[in-house]
Amino acid sequence: MSAYSQTSLNRNEKILDILTKVAADISEPVKNYRLAAAIVLKNSIISFGVNSYKTHPFQARWSKNKHAIHLHAEINAIKNATKKIDTNLLKKSSLYVARVILDNKGSILSRALSMPCSGCQRCIVEFEIRNVIYTTNKGHAYL
Repeated sequence: MSAYSQTSLNRNEKILDILTKVAADISEPVKNYRLAAAIVLKNSIISFGVNSYKTHPFQARWSKNKHAIHLHAEINAIKNATKKIDTNLLKKSSLYVARVILDNKGSILSRALSMPCSGCQRCIVEFEIRNVIYTTNKGHAYL
């Protein structure tokens, strides 16, 4: 593995570790799904997003169906980033997504699959975010 690949792998894990902690701390998860996402530009986290029962027109625009109007972590992170940076900079950004499973005492058991749904993927494509890194049961993967 090249030094660049190792550096990239370490950076990805560092950001996913941060998101794992954010997801574990969600106070009102949606059906026990604890997902957190971040928009990262030039190795700096620009915005966070978590899934929640809140509804938002931004989510409704890309929902996978008319009932999927609750904020997804990915959409929430993108929405929050548009308040901080020009939307053209999203093309140069990366989106990270992490999902965690907690035990009955609230401790992190493991990371889980957090691949963006079809609605979130449409939003990602529209904002031209080319790098998407998400957790799996065995580590992380790229979209």
